[in-house]
This record gives sequence, structure tokens and C-alpha cells, in this order.
Amino acid sequence: MSLSKTIAARANSSTIACLIIGDEVLGGKTRDTNSQFLATLCFNAGLSLRRVVVVPDEETDIAEQVRLLSAMYGHVITSGGIGPTHDDITYSAIANAFNLPLIRHEETITRMQAIAMARDPSKPFDMNAGRIRMATLPSQPSRISFPCSDLWVPVVTVNDNVSIFPGVPRLFQQLVSYFVHDTIVPSVPGLKKFVRVQIGTPKMESEIADVLTRWQAEVDPLGIKIGSYPKWAPEDVVDADGVTQSLRVMVSVVGQDEDAVEKTVFGIQSELGAFRVAKL
Repeated sequence: MSLSKTIAARANSSTIACLIIGDEVLGGKTRDTNSQFLATLCFNAGLSLRRVVVVPDEETDIAEQVRLLSAMYGHVITSGGIGPTHDDITYSAIANAFNLPLIRHEETITRMQAIAMARDPSKPFDMNAGRIRMATLPSQPSRISFPCSDLWVPVVTVNDNVSIFPGVPRLFQQLVSYFVHDTIVPSVPGLKKFVRVQIGTPKMESEIADVLTRWQAEVDPLGIKIGSYPKWAPEDVVDADGVTQSLRVMVSVVGQDEDAVEKTVFGIQSELGAFRVAKL
């Protein structure tokens, strides 16, 4: 990406990058579901998830990628590496990436203790080294917020656009949902939601490639993306009129201008004799 394009992308606050941190993901032990959840969340909100990067629990890899993504995109969402054990190094790696000191964050400790005691008042709260580790955060000029009142886990934002989230899917999903809707979306003026329409054809992908290529070139200036997804064997699907049709290739048309999307869908349907697929 050229310098001018990098600056333009960084200035576009609707662009999102996701940094997944964890040896367990790269080693195949853990299936990453957080990036898929974020992709759906962004699409439904009209935000553009532009990149997903997975790095190991290595400070240099985390720091290198977070600096790069921060420079290229409007917002960076990280997932993983903020637990109590020795390999949870996300806070320290990102602090070092932006030359920030780490501090013991007293509000996080207070919330951690209050929520733990509320859940089980009979169990003494032990402020051990692991808990202190989870409350040792990059300091100012970072922003520390608590999007969910029932969770003590903070969302730490550094360098104006890098926000740090846990890797546990339930926690990630709850926190990032609030953060995207309450913090990112209101900060993007004129945000328009995406429209996705799917059309199907019994033809082989090689038979429709030229038509789709020509249409993509025509609508590219409108920000419309046309995708083609072949099936290994024909499948029966229900079209928008409730009729069962044979599907060999699913064509997806996505954009933020609904009229332009509909015109594109109509044009492709007309040329291919395709059918509109019922919403899944």
C-alpha cells in the first residue's frame, strides 16, 4: 500500500483491522471465532473489516503488527493475551509498541473485587499476582473504559485507535458489541449500512466468469463487490418466490447504495437467467 493510500485508510474511521493473538490459534488447538463474530458485527453496522492478522505470543510480533495496523486503519481490535499467566503479554507488548509505561489500575482492581464478592460473598477475595497482572495496563495517553457494567474487564485504547479485548469468546463478543455500537459507530459521520443480495444459477462458474468480470469492472467505482461461490455439486435452494431451484454457483452482490445494488442484481440476473435466493 502506498503512503498516500495508507494515510487515507488511517483517516477513514470506518475501516477496521483485527489482530488475533495466541499460539493456540496458530497451533490449531483453538478455533478462532472472534474474527468471524467481529466481521459480522462490522458488516451489519456498515463498518469495513479490512484485515485479520494472527500472531503468536511473541512481543516483537505483536508490537510490529499493532503499529502497522494502527497506521493503516481507522480502528484496530485485538483479541487475546490479557489473562493471568506468563504467556499473556498483550498489555506489555502494546505498551512497548507505543512507548507507554504499565501501571496498576486501581479502578480495575476495585471492580474485579466487587464483582467477585457479589458473585460469591462467602469466598474471600485473594488479590494474587495473576489478578494484579490482569489489572496492570498501559497508562496515559491510553483510554480505559468499562463497556459492560456486569464485567470488570476493561477495554484499553492506545494510540487513539488500538483497542484491547480478551480472547475468551463470550467476553470478547459482549465487550466488542457494546464498544462497536457505543464508541466506534457514533464516531463515523454519514455511516451507511451494507446491503447484500444473493442470486443463484445452475450454470458452472466457468460459464459465468466473463459476465461477472464485466459487471465488476462497471460497478467498481460505486463501491460494489461481486463475489462468486461455487458448489461442489448442485444443491436445491429456495428462491425469493418460494420455488425450489438447482444451485451450482451463488453470486453475492454487496454495497452501501441499495439502488445501485438492486440495478446490478437485476442486470446479472437478466444476463444469466439467474434467480434471487431467499434470505438465509
